[in-house]
Amino acid sequence: MCLGVAYHRLGMTENAFSALKESLKIHKETIREDHQHMTYFWFHCGEAFKEAGDFQKAKSYLQKSLRLLEDKYKEKPLIFLVKIFLAELLIQQSEDLEKAEGYLKQCQQSLQKIDNADYYYIGVFWRAVGLLHEKKQEYSIALEKYQTSLKWFKKLSPENIWIASSLIRVGMAYFSLKNYKQSLSALQEADSILKKKLFWSHNLFVLCSYSLGQVYFEQKAFQNARKDFLEASKMRSSLKELGYPNSFPKAEDINCYLDKVNSDLSLNDPSTSP
Repeated sequence: MCLGVAYHRLGMTENAFSALKESLKIHKETIREDHQHMTYFWFHCGEAFKEAGDFQKAKSYLQKSLRLLEDKYKEKPLIFLVKIFLAELLIQQSEDLEKAEGYLKQCQQSLQKIDNADYYYIGVFWRAVGLLHEKKQEYSIALEKYQTSLKWFKKLSPENIWIASSLIRVGMAYFSLKNYKQSLSALQEADSILKKKLFWSHNLFVLCSYSLGQVYFEQKAFQNARKDFLEASKMRSSLKELGYPNSFPKAEDINCYLDKVNSDLSLNDPSTSP
């Protein structure tokens, strides 16, 4: 399991899921389904699928972990993270914002009860709160919460993937507020960190490239937009080939933007038409 988690954190998607599948086989042969260790295994599977953009599988594994935790083990730090990730999934899928908000309220209460809650726990909490406000189209509040999460993630190390994840959200909050200059700055910083820290197959690359393309499109920098949408499309296709067809953003959304960009490029300069 540890090897799968390490591969996942590096963005080595294919290796991560191969290791987790092998770990599941060993777990089934050696321990009971309700063993305490399975709470961590289901959590890491859910985390990996969440980061790969396959939200349905992620939710299924996280719910398994939560049921086992609440029924038998009551480990506050892990329950906290599972509920945070489930809240983010519910928000991203626009499934049940009331339930997501309930999870976040529970987490806010329990955060103060977790002994030595580290910066990561605080950072993921404020990132999830920002996501809820973004979904409610309260973009200024969302931006404030994302910047708070960014502050806590930066306490972990000068550059890490959680900083990049929050920078992407900061960039998209600025995008929604039509502050394209600040949006571009945050997304470019996120892209720089991702290229240093991860292998290309991590879904954060897809999201970052897609978001950069959106900003360039609004700035009418169509060549740059096309480059980033093509990168997002290529990486999205690779994730599908690896067996993760439900990753986000959706292929049709990327292709819709590509069609618009190609149309605008053709109108401005027919020689640039693909």
